[in-house]
Amino acid sequence: MRIQQTKRLDLSTSQDVCNIFLTRDETLLVQGLTELRDRLTLKYNERVDVQDDRLRLLNTWLSADPGAQSLFKLWEHVNARQHVVLSLVVSILANILALLSSHYTFHGLATPIINSLTSQQWIMKLNYYLTSSFNELVLFTLKLYVALSNFGSGQVRKVLLDEFAWDLKILPKLFHMRRKGKMDPSKNILASPDIRSLFVLFLLSFVGSSSSPNVKAIFLEQRRDLLATMFKGLAQDPYPLLRKVLEVCWDGIWSDTKVRRSLKVALFNESTVSQIIRLYDRRTQEGPDADDIPAELVHHFMLALCTRPGVGICFKDNGWYSREDDRENFGGDDPIANAQGPPRFKIYNKILAGVAKTLRLSDDPRQRELALRILKACPELVAGFWSASSLTLEPRLSSTWIANIAFLGSIISEPPPITSFSEGNEYRSVPPPLSSIIDNILPTMYIKTHLSRGLQSSSLLVQHCTALALIKSLIKYIAVLHTFRSVQEELQEDTSGPWTRRIVDVGREARRRVPDLQVVVAFAQQRSSVKGNAMQSDLLLECSQRLLWLYHKALPSLLAESRFDVAKVLQVVHPEAHTSETSIASPLAGLHTVRQLHALRLLRTSDQFSWSSKTDSTQSNFCALLELYVKTGVPVVQSAIKNVLQETLATSVLFQHDPDEFSLWLDALPIYASDSELPLKLESTVVICFLDECSQRCIKTPFKYIEELRNLQPAQEDNPLLSEDLESSLSPLFMTMLEQFSARMSAHKLHHSDALALLTFLRRLVVRFACKVQSLEKLHPIVARLIAATPDDNGDAEVTFAIRAELRSLCLGVRYPDMPVHTGSDAAIARKDMLNMVDTDTLQATEVAKASVGELIYRLRLSGYCREMELLDRAASTIERWHPTALRELFDYILPLQGHLWPPRDVKERLPQYAQHVDFWLAFPHCEDSVVEDQDCQEVLVSLTDREGVSFVDFKRAFSLVNQRLLNTRYESVWAELLSLLSRLMSKAQVRLAASDGLRLKRYMLQLRSVRDCSSHSLKRDERLAFTALLRNTIAGDDTEKNKLLAEYALYWSHLLRTKWQGMNDDETMTAMVWIPFMDAESLFAVLDDIIGAAIPGQYPALLLEEVLKTLHVGHDHDKVSLSKHVPAFARLQSIVPNSAILEALLADSIEDNLPPFYQGFFRIPSHMGSQLVNRSIARFSGHNPASIHDVHNLDVAPFLRRTTWTDNTTRIIVVLVFASQSTRATVVRWLEHDPCEQEVKHLSAIIAALIDCSRDNSCITVGMLPQFRKLIRSLVDEECLTQRSTSTSGTIALALRCIPHLRSKLLTILLDELSGFTSMPWNMSVLTICQCTVDVLGSEASALVEKVVSNGCRWATALLSEARPCTVPEGTSLTALAELSRACSLTSLSPSLVDTVLSVAVQHHLSEPVILQFIHRTVEALRPKPANINRLLQSIVQHTQFPDLCRQDGSSTSEVKEIIIDLLHFLFHLYPANTCQPSHVEPLGPLYGGSLSTSDLHLLSIFRLYEKERKTSLIALLTHREDESVEGLHSLLILDPGRIFRTCFAFPQWNGIYGLQGDDVVTEDEDVYDPTYVILLFAYWMSGAPPTSALAWVRMFKTNVVCLLIRALSSHDTATRQAALLQLSHLLSWLHDADFAEKQHVFLILDLLKDQFSDPLDHDNCVRLPAYMTLHLAHSLRGVFYPSNFVYPLTARYLLQRPQLDADDVPMLYNMMYSSDDQWRLQQIWIIRFLTDGLVGKKEWQIMTKRHTWDLVASQYQGFTDKTSRHAVLELLARITCVSSATFSLVTKSALLEWVEEQLRHLIAGEEIAWLKVLENTVISMKRERPTSHSQQEWQMTITRCLIIILRSSSCQSDDLLRVVSILRRLDVSHLMVEQVSLVVSYAMKKLEETEATLTISPDVATYGFADQSIPAPPHPSRKLWLRAKTEPLWLWGRTLEDLWQVTLQMERCPCWKGLTYRLLLWRAIVGEQRSVVGEWARRQVLRGVTEQ
Repeated sequence: MRIQQTKRLDLSTSQDVCNIFLTRDETLLVQGLTELRDRLTLKYNERVDVQDDRLRLLNTWLSADPGAQSLFKLWEHVNARQHVVLSLVVSILANILALLSSHYTFHGLATPIINSLTSQQWIMKLNYYLTSSFNELVLFTLKLYVALSNFGSGQVRKVLLDEFAWDLKILPKLFHMRRKGKMDPSKNILASPDIRSLFVLFLLSFVGSSSSPNVKAIFLEQRRDLLATMFKGLAQDPYPLLRKVLEVCWDGIWSDTKVRRSLKVALFNESTVSQIIRLYDRRTQEGPDADDIPAELVHHFMLALCTRPGVGICFKDNGWYSREDDRENFGGDDPIANAQGPPRFKIYNKILAGVAKTLRLSDDPRQRELALRILKACPELVAGFWSASSLTLEPRLSSTWIANIAFLGSIISEPPPITSFSEGNEYRSVPPPLSSIIDNILPTMYIKTHLSRGLQSSSLLVQHCTALALIKSLIKYIAVLHTFRSVQEELQEDTSGPWTRRIVDVGREARRRVPDLQVVVAFAQQRSSVKGNAMQSDLLLECSQRLLWLYHKALPSLLAESRFDVAKVLQVVHPEAHTSETSIASPLAGLHTVRQLHALRLLRTSDQFSWSSKTDSTQSNFCALLELYVKTGVPVVQSAIKNVLQETLATSVLFQHDPDEFSLWLDALPIYASDSELPLKLESTVVICFLDECSQRCIKTPFKYIEELRNLQPAQEDNPLLSEDLESSLSPLFMTMLEQFSARMSAHKLHHSDALALLTFLRRLVVRFACKVQSLEKLHPIVARLIAATPDDNGDAEVTFAIRAELRSLCLGVRYPDMPVHTGSDAAIARKDMLNMVDTDTLQATEVAKASVGELIYRLRLSGYCREMELLDRAASTIERWHPTALRELFDYILPLQGHLWPPRDVKERLPQYAQHVDFWLAFPHCEDSVVEDQDCQEVLVSLTDREGVSFVDFKRAFSLVNQRLLNTRYESVWAELLSLLSRLMSKAQVRLAASDGLRLKRYMLQLRSVRDCSSHSLKRDERLAFTALLRNTIAGDDTEKNKLLAEYALYWSHLLRTKWQGMNDDETMTAMVWIPFMDAESLFAVLDDIIGAAIPGQYPALLLEEVLKTLHVGHDHDKVSLSKHVPAFARLQSIVPNSAILEALLADSIEDNLPPFYQGFFRIPSHMGSQLVNRSIARFSGHNPASIHDVHNLDVAPFLRRTTWTDNTTRIIVVLVFASQSTRATVVRWLEHDPCEQEVKHLSAIIAALIDCSRDNSCITVGMLPQFRKLIRSLVDEECLTQRSTSTSGTIALALRCIPHLRSKLLTILLDELSGFTSMPWNMSVLTICQCTVDVLGSEASALVEKVVSNGCRWATALLSEARPCTVPEGTSLTALAELSRACSLTSLSPSLVDTVLSVAVQHHLSEPVILQFIHRTVEALRPKPANINRLLQSIVQHTQFPDLCRQDGSSTSEVKEIIIDLLHFLFHLYPANTCQPSHVEPLGPLYGGSLSTSDLHLLSIFRLYEKERKTSLIALLTHREDESVEGLHSLLILDPGRIFRTCFAFPQWNGIYGLQGDDVVTEDEDVYDPTYVILLFAYWMSGAPPTSALAWVRMFKTNVVCLLIRALSSHDTATRQAALLQLSHLLSWLHDADFAEKQHVFLILDLLKDQFSDPLDHDNCVRLPAYMTLHLAHSLRGVFYPSNFVYPLTARYLLQRPQLDADDVPMLYNMMYSSDDQWRLQQIWIIRFLTDGLVGKKEWQIMTKRHTWDLVASQYQGFTDKTSRHAVLELLARITCVSSATFSLVTKSALLEWVEEQLRHLIAGEEIAWLKVLENTVISMKRERPTSHSQQEWQMTITRCLIIILRSSSCQSDDLLRVVSILRRLDVSHLMVEQVSLVVSYAMKKLEETEATLTISPDVATYGFADQSIPAPPHPSRKLWLRAKTEPLWLWGRTLEDLWQVTLQMERCPCWKGLTYRLLLWRAIVGEQRSVVGEWARRQVLRGVTEQ
């Protein structure tokens, strides 16, 4: 048929499309195909609408022509030489798949096409087309492959991975087939790809984010070479393709956590990364966006790949340590001086090491950043980087060298890897190797030469860069030493410790590698003498000063060995050194400041600096530093000078009495100078010179001035405040200055301006001394002497006026009474003129502003102190505007107590405005009483201490000032406010100061005279309140220090109360009550006894008693007071203080303290930390005295019963008396029988429960108490679910039902009566508890009650489960109890529809909730619904929409929910097999079965077997036909995971058989391995068909490792399994004769060797069991044939080829692998050890091991293993050996195994405790089975106890380890062991138990709802689970350990820990209840009996 040629074909119908394929004319065919291809073409990134015309056309066509058969027929008949037609056909198919893949609804149309394309016929053609020379055909073939791979997000990618011809030789050439010519950069290569781009996209599709992890893993493992080849040409690819490759590599490969990292790293090896690095050369924009720069793209990719430890190819390393494999090589010293080259340590990041050395660091900043980030992330690489890199450090002026030296500094600047110095929570005992440390500080041996030459270079830039590098090295060295010393202190090493020796080694090596000090000094001197560019000179000077400081700090020995005078640095800090060159506002001022700081730091740390030495012939060092302090305006420099002088003078006689005093002297120095011609211009110079002269004079004769200072103070025996001598408070230097001032004034040797300057300094100093003395009167003699030394007229009226003003200010400041008369002055006009001048001038420059402000202050001083408020305001505002820091100087010249600083009109606004410029000591003396009484002003005063850098000394001085005011104040209101201020200051100090300084301050405050007066005298009301607040602030947060701080005063007041309480007035009594909370318990009880004994009846001090009782109650609540001995006192107080709630609580507590803790089996504390709760229980009973129980017996219960109003404490008292006294029980019973008992139900319930609990003979419970029981039962209707089971109403009724047989029937009648009237009873847990207890004790008699409750419960459950919300914990608990109660019902008594409704609703809305699923299971098990209902239930479960997601086998579902659902289905299927085994029920379960040994899969397998048994039909089709079969029927095997199958060979389940369990083997459920039966039967199903015909099919079959599993099955203990495996192997061997594949001969060799082990291989019925070592070895060998990349393949192949037959009684390759000399010797050792572990499955294998003394060989090697992997392998082998009883017995008795274990435990590594304990537990179990002799039994058990002691001593022993220890101890025969050794184990276990309690939290829900089912794996422990820890609650572990340890102590005659364990056991019983702790309940009763019978 022909079609007419038109311009555009009509393709609207399917027939039009099919007509194209029927065309015979090739030209028309090409035209039609081209038209169809163009019509179906999909543009790049085009979004296809579902109504697109192309999709409509495809839908029409493919609906009429399914699978496009007409197109395939055309393709089939096209000649191979018709390349154009073939290209069009392939292109059309690619377009079809691309279009149909766009929407899921069209995928069904593409399925037949895909099936055809992936069949052998068409896939071979496509593979052939790739070898075509016609490029267009190759191009479209790759396009089709890409479309196939991307279809449906990779639906057929797995099949494509198997079918594609990956071995074609043409494939590597495709990478070079780019489009010819230069491509337009504006075009996207992905829109019109070439052959290389398509092939790259095809490869990337297998590792993209849409591929499954399994496909990625297979592709990366098998086809990694192609991806590596792809990267070789990446540097020439366009930017879009490059970006695509890197994005897929990151998103698809590195971001997929399910793909093994080893596969990823194998791809991105050093070669691949080097190809990627080549892209750094492309630094220009290559796309439309500005960010389209390849270098930038690859830079971000490399940063993500290489610089984050644990991500990409960057592995987390050991820092400066090498890998653990090589740790033994650097455990000791490794001096570098004799080393030849860098040490060859193993590293983790070998790839990055190679990458880093290839980076070009000098010319590419991106590569430099990458190298820096790599070395920062991997510190282990730094040491080896320097020698491997191309860095040139020889100094020269070039950009390359500058970049290199800067890069070196950047690397060195990284902090030390502190985390690598520790393992877990402990520091390593061995420091890093010296070479690694020093190469991270001063790398290369020639660094000294390079640095020295750099500092001596003629180029200033080279000098600067070199100095910066050296500075960074020294800073790093200091940081390393600091870190090492911290480790040294933590490990408490002595001088011979390894870390100590390493510090010495590092210091020695560092001194070798730094330039000599003379070089640095010469560099510094050269820079200081060179004049030129100021910026360059200052930069170099700063570096030189920093170097000198760092040399002194880091390497002080170098300075000590040289003759360098540190005082010369004062030339740098001297203010004249730079004032001529630059001003403060200059940009260089900052550099000068930094230089000064370096010099001052050097002086501070130097022990050669002397303050009294002369820097030149005229000036001392002391004077020079003071001048700098005065003239500099930088606070940080002033602070540094202060620190230097304060620390230097602290050791001198001048200030050794109080080093902090010198800060007052510095603060008194004049700071601001004036540039005018005023006489005070040189004030600071005068004062400093005078101070320097006096210090030199004083240091020569200090004792003279100390004596004068002592004589200055007259004797004041009547005033205790003046008893302290001045010489202990003030420096003798002050006396020297006072003497010299007086002498020079009297001799007229002082100029009038100098006299004013010195007097001002002395005045400021004396005023500041007020902070040091407790009374200002101590300073009055000093003031008097100054007044006497000052003449009335000094010759200058202005100066004389200023001097008189200074004296007046001094007298006011220290409250001197004889103040000199001050005459007025007319200088106010001059002051106003000066202010007007400052206000009108525009001061621009900082220096001018500062000088003008200084001149203003000086003029104010010369004209007399400012006394006009207007002038003061204007002066303050002016100074604040131009120079705010000078405000502090201004305020120092305001007369105190004149209202200037705190003016009355704006007292709340004035000071806050200038608060930042005022100190507390300056503001407080200005405070008048009215100011102190103002609360806002107090807040302002307190805020003055809230500053950065505030210290203990500042608060101490503030306290001293307040103390002085307190001592001088006579007004009560002012006293109270001053105390309030003191309290506020204390609160602020606790916030700002450290804890130690805060404690010092508290002690200082309590020693103040004013505080001591308040503490020893009665106080008025306001004073008392303020003092109480002060005391509370003093002890806030310091409960432990309370008694120490206040013990003296509390003891005084307790003594006063005991002796004089009757004669106290109200103030004294109330003051005493202030101190009661601070008294200890002994004092409080003494006060109580004295008051009770001496008081007249009716005249008791009620308030006083109430406060004492309150304090005792608080102390008891905090476990500080034991009340057990004071029951009589509290009983007597009942009549004295009636209706006291506190007294009643104390009485209840005191009585309870006489009974064991938690004696009732519950605790009232809702939530508490475990250790505190345990300590609480022990502390309460620790004061118990056996004699005090009689006081409880003597207590009459009748008054408490007669009370009309009861509290909880009343009930507690009655309950305790019931437990303690038999007579009390009788009284209470009579009361219950005859009294109406109108009390609340909860009180009656508690009392009745106590009666039943303490009298188990039930003699006291009579019929007369039935009305009370009726009242309790009636209350249940309205009662909510209670949390305290033992004291709740339901608990009481349940207890009565269990313990009172003669009342059960009557109680049942009452229950029926009370509950019968309620048809819709409110649902709660109480009813269920009672009903369950009724069923337990009465059985069928309670059926009527149970049926009613269950019916109501089902209605409630239906309403509850109908809500679409998760159930709460209480609701889940109620449902569980309802299901358990249903067991007592029959379905006939309940409505079937009601039960069916509950189950249906539960399944519909709550299938994902475990508690609801368990409710369904228990309900069905209890009620047994009819078969029809069970079928409906089954159908609703398996057809539920969530069922596939909840039970899928890919690991995404919750395993707990899946296991519960499958367990429920398993039960339902077995309930009525004839009805439940329906195909519709079983078919949904097929996809869920994974063939593993997990619980779910075993239950599913049981269901399948049941179905086959009932239906007589095989389910093999259900388990194999999951997808379309392919590859010659191999799909049933290819669905299995090869790795998982091979793991099954290692962990072969010996207990598993074809027909179930074998013998006494323990079932070990494991979801990581397959069920061998399932795999063998699948293989048999495959063998039932035809053999494979292609080599590919054979290879793929063997790669599944199924044959390996068949070989391993020949060692199974199950005969049927061996027979099945042998039968399949025989059949396989017969097939192999006709097979044709390359590995055939290798397979024949292995199978022939296997066949030789059987005398008659065809006799399947007599199949002998082969040793597991042989079958495992052959399995490894067979796998190696098809996976030759495995390192073991050459070894196994060589072994087999060397032997004509195998020795079944030998361990293969033992010696060759154990003592290998290959490069992979460590790997081979680990392999053979694990091989021994996997093969040891029984006695036969142990006999084979014994033949070669295998364990002895391994044990001898163990001590040499330092890496974790090898040690773990040996321990796993030992665990497997100890699982074999005969092997264990042999090693213990003949080879001293336990002694060897004890020796290894002495070198225990953290984390190995769990493994050793499991080994020991296995040993105990095995030895118990063998029954050794009594003598040998005692020996090995004693050895085990010693091993347990070693493990318990380990700091890394965890909670579950402790439980293992106790479990082992319980299994030992403790009664026949040495008591001392067992006691030692118990004591260590007790300590570990107490450590666990510190972090233990007891939740209220635990006591209410209990724990979920928890357990730890029981022994014997297999090797595969040796390192698994139990996932259990910490509280459960604690309780289980406690019970076991307590039972151990019962076997001992005496144990010191028994008492503490018993109390803890009672707590555990109270937490979990009687049912969950039977041991605890028994212990509770025995302890209670022992106490009450005393």
